[in-house]
Amino acid sequence: MSRKYDASHDYVEQEAQSEQLGEKALNSTRTVLRFFRYLLLCVLVLTLALIVILNRDNINMDNLRRFFAKIDIGVSTSSEQDGQQIDLIYEEDVRVASFKDGLAHLTPSELTVLDNQGTVFLSAKTGFGTPELIAGKRYIVCYDRGGTDILVSNSFAVVFEKSMPENISYITMSDENYMAIITSGNGYKNSLYVYNSSFEKVFVWHSNERYLLNAAVSPDKKTVALICYNVNDSSPELVGIHLDEEEIAWQSPLKDLPLDLCYKSAGNVALLYADRLEYFSGKGESGKVYEFKKNYLQGFSFNSEHTVLLLSGSKRGESTLYSINDRGKESAVFETGACVTGLDVRENRVALLDGERVRVYSLSSKRVIDERTALPGVQSVCFAGKKCLLDIYGTYCVYIEI
Repeated sequence: MSRKYDASHDYVEQEAQSEQLGEKALNSTRTVLRFFRYLLLCVLVLTLALIVILNRDNINMDNLRRFFAKIDIGVSTSSEQDGQQIDLIYEEDVRVASFKDGLAHLTPSELTVLDNQGTVFLSAKTGFGTPELIAGKRYIVCYDRGGTDILVSNSFAVVFEKSMPENISYITMSDENYMAIITSGNGYKNSLYVYNSSFEKVFVWHSNERYLLNAAVSPDKKTVALICYNVNDSSPELVGIHLDEEEIAWQSPLKDLPLDLCYKSAGNVALLYADRLEYFSGKGESGKVYEFKKNYLQGFSFNSEHTVLLLSGSKRGESTLYSINDRGKESAVFETGACVTGLDVRENRVALLDGERVRVYSLSSKRVIDERTALPGVQSVCFAGKKCLLDIYGTYCVYIEI
């Protein structure tokens, strides 16, 4: 007996199979989309983590507060700001330094912290006889040389004030925000005070036999290197003191007194003289010497990252810029063709002011990346962010885009 063919049944089965295949394809598509969505999320998280790691030194409450303050007042960094004039308080004894994306302006009576478009973040009264200013990566240190008062601020507030028991002759702050203070008087040749990044006093050393001239705190925050003059031997020396001890850890005799010293990023100590750079290990062992070859030292920028020198065959002659690395080797040389009177260094860029021009020289590419005519009356130049220079005059500064 023959069976009758049912076409409608086959059609229904085909429809069911098609629906199943379609459902499987849809599920596969959803799975693939979900996978790529999670992959994209992971990439974004990793990218954000990498950005945070690479910029961890710049991520702090002060920088975030500056950022939100700019948003709050609607500050724009567009080209419309190019050439904008920013008024400054005028007094005879003024100190100006680059600070973050703006500047710190110190007079004997007041400290002002501004961004690169003139927004005032902080105005604090000082009352200094001889004001001195240090602008670090995170803090501004102001003190009265020959007086006793110290003031430390960030962009928005005074975070530390101190009146020292003796008159202040020298202060420095390391990249790790350790502050070394040298004072004179009170029965000693000099006294050394060291404060940590929380502004807690962690070390005091009173010197009976040595005059203390300059100091630097090591990157590991364990040692202070000092330029001293030993009255017993009538000779200069480089001395290292560990912060957990009260005795000299090492000492090295010097031929003459340096102008300044600095711990470099490699952990060695560089001494700057009028005619040379001299390098010592972290234990005071003598190393490389870089001679200026009968050139005059016209100017310099001396910190842990860069040593930039302006040298010339005469005091007012044409300047040559030299960048010297941690090993005492020349990493960049630039013939300026003029006598440079103003110098500022930010990361791998050097701002140069002479009687005719303002130029920005790149230490990495070894070329001039920006140049313009210097206007009459400009006294100095100051970086204020990656793409901005401030021309400093007596009573105002001018925002110039790089």
